[in-house]
Parts: sequence; C-alpha cells; structure tokens
Amino acid sequence: MEIEKLTDQELFNIINGDISLDGSTSNVIKKEFMKRDFSIEKLDELGINYEVLKRARNNIGLTVKEKIVIILFPFMPPIQAILANKQLLKNNKSGWAQHWDYVLVGFSFWTITVILIARFFLFNKS
Repeated sequence: MEIEKLTDQELFNIINGDISLDGSTSNVIKKEFMKRDFSIEKLDELGINYEVLKRARNNIGLTVKEKIVIILFPFMPPIQAILANKQLLKNNKSGWAQHWDYVLVGFSFWTITVILIARFFLFNKS
C-alpha cells in the first residue's frame, strides 16, 4: 500500500481507528502523518469527520432475528435487558429506541392475540 496516496482523512482514521498494526507499519503511518504537518483547524476538522463516521457506523438498526425475538417475547425481562443493553454499549441510541418500539409492538401483538383467543375459544356461546 502506498501511504502517500492516502487522503488526510483516511490517514487520520487509520491512526485513530481500532485497527491494530504491526510496529513497522504503524511507524511508517505515523511518520507520514507528521510529515503532512496539519494545522490545528485541519486536525479539528479531521477529528469531527472521524466522530461522524464512527457514529454512522454504530447506528445500525436491529436485525430481523432480533425484531422477531422481541415481538415474540416482550414479557421476558432478561432478553429485553440483553438486547437493549447491546444497543447502548455500541452507543446506538436509535437502535435502542427501535428496540423499545418493537417491545411495544410485541405487547400489542400479544394483547390482541389473547383477546381473540378468549373471544373465540373461551367465551364461545355455541
């Protein structure tokens, strides 16, 4: 990989990212970063862009499997705690809100189901 061809943002993302590099590669990348001699304003801009990209990467909604589990088992607190806290650990507030929306859908689904079962099977006057 030719490090000189990386954009400023890509270089900043590599240095601040969660990627673990071996010692020689890390040193080469740090030297290239220092060689570019960024101004404080440019570093602030790169930092803000990095945070925006990081948040966008984390704000992934619930999977279909998680949605089905939440709708079918909204009354199981351990399952809800695990799934909701998973979203909070990733700092995914939209996924966390989406989780509780599906809990509401699950409670509504089960309420309607119980009412229909009671109406047609328990209190049938035939």
